[in-house]
Amino acid sequence: MESHQFAFRAWSSHKNWVLFFGAVVISSLFYSRYVLSIGMFGWFALSFFEESDNHKWQFRWWFNWRGTNRAEQAMASLPIIFFLVLVSLLWSNISEFGLSRVRLALPFIGLPLAFLHLPRLNRRDIDFLWIVCILSAVVSAAYMFFQIYLSPVDYAIGEGKSLPTPVSHVRYGLLIVLSCLLAFNLFFFKSSLLSSRVLRGSMGLIALGLAFFTLYLSVRTAWVGLIAGVLILIFDLGFRRRRVKAVLFFMIGMLTLLFVSYLSFSPIKKKIDYTLYDWKQLERGKGWSTSDATRWRSYAIAGEIFLDHPYLGAGAGDMRQEVNTRFDKRYPRSFKRILPHNQYLYWLATYGLLGFLLCLAIVLQPVSFSTARQNISHLQCQVVLLLSFLVEAGLQSSLGVGIYLVFTLVFLSHLAERD
Repeated sequence: MESHQFAFRAWSSHKNWVLFFGAVVISSLFYSRYVLSIGMFGWFALSFFEESDNHKWQFRWWFNWRGTNRAEQAMASLPIIFFLVLVSLLWSNISEFGLSRVRLALPFIGLPLAFLHLPRLNRRDIDFLWIVCILSAVVSAAYMFFQIYLSPVDYAIGEGKSLPTPVSHVRYGLLIVLSCLLAFNLFFFKSSLLSSRVLRGSMGLIALGLAFFTLYLSVRTAWVGLIAGVLILIFDLGFRRRRVKAVLFFMIGMLTLLFVSYLSFSPIKKKIDYTLYDWKQLERGKGWSTSDATRWRSYAIAGEIFLDHPYLGAGAGDMRQEVNTRFDKRYPRSFKRILPHNQYLYWLATYGLLGFLLCLAIVLQPVSFSTARQNISHLQCQVVLLLSFLVEAGLQSSLGVGIYLVFTLVFLSHLAERD
């Protein structure tokens, strides 16, 4: 009887509930923003409880934070982004769009403060969460192949168009490439959860499969992220760890995968051809309905707004109206009036130079200390996310906010535990 009680207490420990809601959050990134919100709320609620020495839960208010740990400092700086959105409404209209930006930024204040008061995650904990992420990616990829090849609907995959992803295709591509890189790391670096060669070998095969799927998705942001993450892994294996044979086999395998994929699968070739065609259309002053040309025009619009509001920006409340007005004036034939598809330019236009520098300092802080840069998985994820900001306003969607915060805070919690 006592052994059953001990087993129940171990299963229902505070840390295990943190991992449970972590699994809910990470798996829901691939499928449901509603479930994602529930999981985040679970984390937030758990931050008000702690487990005593006799395994009893007790309520407590958030304790005073000293801020001596660099990882915790990085977590504590993230809520500034929320307050920046809120403060910018002082010099712009309190519009419906402005209020939607405030709602979108709410996780930036709730989740980082919650993680400061949740139990720190050790290596075994984050390996468990990343395995959940990888398996979620595998299940979603298998479902997509089933949907594409067994569905009577013609998705025109041979024309290089985006596939029917369960969530936004750019965000989904990021999730797949992050899962791929994490799978490669679990294959190359030992984990207590994958102690046998069979399990590690299986993780290597999954990583190769997700790498192929990343190419097949025809999401260029994911392609760039995969290349960047692989180069970081090669540098770490070759120069830090001196595993030359592993680097050679890995490079040969990845180059073979790229070469075979380009020659064998028309979606990849079509996507590259479409990119070149879209660029030529932009040079000729055409391409009013094409995606790349519209993105480049949104960059020009962001530059105009910044030049008119160089110090404090247009403000979150007026950003939508500013973009619409300038598109109508400068590009009246454009089919879409999109926000700047570049997170850095969005910050520059919305918050001015001062706000841009502040936001840049905040997102660079998670990799600003040596312990963070030595963690290969954390460095890869941050580089992929920061690179994606060059072609997407990643923090202007709830899913983009969720992806950034989850992959940042989980690693920072682990880095704080190490310090």
